[in-house]
Order: sequence, then structure tokens, then C-alpha cells
Amino acid sequence: MLTFISNTFSFEVPTSTVWIAVVISLLIPVALHVLRAIGLYKLAKKKELKCAFMAWLPCVWIYVAIRLIGESRIFGKTMAKFAVLFTILFAAAELLTLAYNFIIYFPYVGNYLAGRNIYIIEEGTTVPVECLEYWSGLGVYGKVGEFVGPYKNIYLIQKIMNVIYYVSAILDIAYAVIVVTVFINLFRKYWPQHYVLASILSLFGLDGIFIFVIRNKQPVSYMDYLRSRYQNYNPYGPYGPNPYGQNPYGQNPYQNNPYGQNPNANAEPESPFEDFKDPSEKKPEDPFSDFSDKNR
Repeated sequence: MLTFISNTFSFEVPTSTVWIAVVISLLIPVALHVLRAIGLYKLAKKKELKCAFMAWLPCVWIYVAIRLIGESRIFGKTMAKFAVLFTILFAAAELLTLAYNFIIYFPYVGNYLAGRNIYIIEEGTTVPVECLEYWSGLGVYGKVGEFVGPYKNIYLIQKIMNVIYYVSAILDIAYAVIVVTVFINLFRKYWPQHYVLASILSLFGLDGIFIFVIRNKQPVSYMDYLRSRYQNYNPYGPYGPNPYGQNPYGQNPYQNNPYGQNPNANAEPESPFEDFKDPSEKKPEDPFSDFSDKNR
């Protein structure tokens, strides 16, 4: 029996609910691993990598991903040179995490499967007298006289847990660097349009989905991709470049007039009554004609 206890309520979780939660929590990681394995395997086969089968192996699938981006550089050297080292660090970090969780939760899973009472106490809740703390700091308790501890030397287990914890803290730094580097370079090579979004979401455990999506894509050079994007970029907007040469304001109907002024701006305007004028009527003489250049 699994029971949640707080200061305000006590709730017994049905066995069916527990099993549904267990099945879902197992199926999701397995499904993501299968999707990732299919994606990496297909990409590796297209590149004719002999290590393609390793994509199906937990903890070491990262080796295939590193080989796919082997030409990418880190610390001034290609990723291919660090493939074995990074795989060892990655696998060690994952295995230590699994070992840590196994040591913690194995007693509770075993006692629950044996039909014993397991209590999960909310932090800050007064522990009922009928409950006995088994592992300090975890917040999971077993009923007095029923909970069976599988570890004979609990102090030795605590020392082992401390060693695993501190070693894992160091390896987790290397793990984070490896994962971030691999995801960024992998998606930048096979999905440059969305590599930032795919890399960020992959860090939250969705890498299997995105690697499966790129399984049929062809590798591209990211610099070539940027160059093609720049060449296709039109600085003049959606209507294309200026078809009239160097005039940024449209066609210049006056050729040498860059500002589009009317070359006949100083000409005498036509009379609006030109059609009604008497043909015999002459223009008035210029009163200053005597002073023109012609009379000099």
C-alpha cells in the first residue's frame, strides 16, 4: 500500500494507479530511446559508419552522434579525436546516476512489491508515530515492524552514496558540455533552419523526437547555408531590386536628372485659353526689347 500523508490530508494511492504511473514512466524513456536510435542509425548508415549499431545501445549512443559531427571543432580540435573520451565520460555519468537512484529506491520498490506499507510524507509534516524513517532526507517511510531494509551495513551504503554523489557532480559538468556540443552541432548540420530550438528542447529530454525527424535529411555546411540565405535575402523588400539602375526612387525619365525634377520647369506655361485666342492677335512686345543683346 502506498499512502501520501500531509498535515491536512491522507491519501491512499490505488494499486492500479501506481502500476499505470510505473508503466508510463517506463514507456516514455523507452519510446524516446527507440526514436533516437532509429534516427542515429539511419544517419550513420548513410554515412557508412561501422559503429551504426551502437545507436541502439543505452549510454554509448553518443559515440555515433559524435562520429556524425566528427569534423566539428571543440577546444581547437575536431570532435572525432574526443569521441572515445567523451563517450566514456557520458556513459560514466549516466551509469552513476542510475546506480544512485537504484540504491535509493530499491528498498521501497521491494517492500511495496512484498505488500508492505509505504508512506510518502510531505515536507514539514509531523511524522505519525506509526511510521519509522528508513532513509534520512528522502521523505519515504515504512511502518514500524514491517519495513525490511535490504542493506545490512547502512553506514557503508551511506559512504558509497556520498562518493557517487560527489563524483557525479564532477561528471555532470562534463556531461552537460558534451550534450550541448553534440546537439548544437548535430542539428546545425542536419537541420540548420531550426537548430537552436531543436537543441534547447533536446536538453529537456526530447532529443529522440528531433533526431528521428532529421533521419532522412542530408548534411549541409552551416556556412554554406548562411551564404545561401544571404544571397536570397533581398534588401529592397518583396518587390525586388530597383529595375531602373542607380536611382533609388524609381525610374528616372530624365536620365541625368537624379532628383526627378521637370527639365521644362522654367518654360513659359501655356495659356488655358489658347484655343479661344484670335489667330491675328499678336503677342505683346517686350517692353525691354530695346535693352536686349540683339540691339547692342
